[in-house]
Amino acid sequence: MNLSPKTVNSYRYRLFAKLGIGGDVELTRLAIRYKMLDTGQF
Repeated sequence: MNLSPKTVNSYRYRLFAKLGIGGDVELTRLAIRYKMLDTGQF
């Protein structure tokens, strides 16, 4: 896709703001809560 790391990081933090979360750990918890991620993968 030829996106710079800075662009990807900006997109991530905008997504975090829209979801009302503060980081990767909360994103993982949200994914588990909505069954987007199987806890058996860990």
